[in-house]
Amino acid sequence: MKSDNDHEFGGQHTEIKLELVEKYLRTYSIALRQKFKSLWYIDAFAGTGSRTVRTKAKGGDLFDEPVPEKVENRRGSAQIALDIEPKFDRLIFMDQKPAHCVALEGLKAANPERDIHVLQGDANRIIQENINRVNWSSRRAIMFLDPYGMEVAWETLSNGW
Repeated sequence: MKSDNDHEFGGQHTEIKLELVEKYLRTYSIALRQKFKSLWYIDAFAGTGSRTVRTKAKGGDLFDEPVPEKVENRRGSAQIALDIEPKFDRLIFMDQKPAHCVALEGLKAANPERDIHVLQGDANRIIQENINRVNWSSRRAIMFLDPYGMEVAWETLSNGW
């Protein structure tokens, strides 16, 4: 049965991508922690923070036993970023869908000791309007831009920063 927090997408390529993201975030956090006072993680298309992986049931035959449907909840990019050590000082999760933001608010509530911001809206607009308002001299951020389609505007990437 599908719940409101289910966020089904991707396949094996998603598993590989998220594994690489986790390794990169860990390395980034270790390397830059020594050099900068504050490290931020920005996830422009954060989704729910997790993803649902559903393996369909298979009927049995002469050689194999039947296999029931299997549903797993796995970490998405937002949860992976929360798990990174050394920790990011600030985590900013953005998503356009209200249901995704509700799930991200749940992550925030489950981690009250962390500086987490959930922003609902168009990530392109949010980034373009706010990225240059931050004094980056003593802090650095890594921004994960992983939309479902071609949703990243060129202006977001070429914002002069």
